[in-house]
Amino acid sequence: MAEQKKKKRKRKPLAKETSKKLAVAILGVALFDIQLCVLATYFNHEIPTEIAVALITEIVAVFLTYCLKAYFGKKAEENVRLEEEYIERDNRE
Repeated sequence: MAEQKKKKRKRKPLAKETSKKLAVAILGVALFDIQLCVLATYFNHEIPTEIAVALITEIVAVFLTYCLKAYFGKKAEENVRLEEEYIERDNRE
């Protein structure tokens, strides 16, 4: 039998994995805090609206920051790939 070449899985850089885990943790804590605010108002406890606004702002900020980071990271990877193809094409000629 012919040996089949196994494709090596590229490991994602540690920074990407860490930032994803950090974003998930921050969003999880913020969502939990919002649930506490909702439960407190359900049981007739007054919660300052500033706290709720701050929590929602935190969620939106983390989400937008992570989206921007992902977009620019993907764009940089694409630029590197295109440069490598360009260099390879020049070497062939």
